[in-house]
Amino acid sequence: ILTGPGHDGSGINGIMGVNVTGFSAAYAVISHWPDSGIYMSPVAGFSLTYSSVTENAGEGISLWDLRGRIVLQDSTFTENYDGVMLAHTKDSGSVEISSSTMNNNVQHGLYTIDVSNSRVINVTANNNGGEGIWMDSGRDWTYGIDIPFYANIQGSTTNGNRHSGISLSFAGRWWISGNHAEANG
Repeated sequence: ILTGPGHDGSGINGIMGVNVTGFSAAYAVISHWPDSGIYMSPVAGFSLTYSSVTENAGEGISLWDLRGRIVLQDSTFTENYDGVMLAHTKDSGSVEISSSTMNNNVQHGLYTIDVSNSRVINVTANNNGGEGIWMDSGRDWTYGIDIPFYANIQGSTTNGNRHSGISLSFAGRWWISGNHAEANG
């Protein structure tokens, strides 16, 4: 259990890592930090299972410059600013989020920017202040072209979010099947 001092605005993360290679945690409870519960960049290999990341003033989890395999499984991310925020996978990066809950966050349940090779399976993202699941594939501003990203969203539930249940931006190959989205903005 890693509990912070509360939301005093001092910018302290629960767990912070730079140039992380291989992080794994199970059955963790991370809550009440004035910034993100977990912040890492760049990160090569990350696994969080059977854990709870709640009531942080920033993101529950914020991972940037992703390399290797990123796994979030059987975990809860509630009452944070964003439940989970992932950005910028490299060619070798992949993301798998399964059987997890991302409810009642100030903004989004799951928010990804330029994250390719993603599988979102059996995720519940309800009653968030923005999107339940928002995947933004991005744009290469140097060359002015869309970056094609690949994502698979299956068997997920996104109800009662202020904006969309599932929102997909820019170019990409999106496989969407068997999801339930109801009463979203």
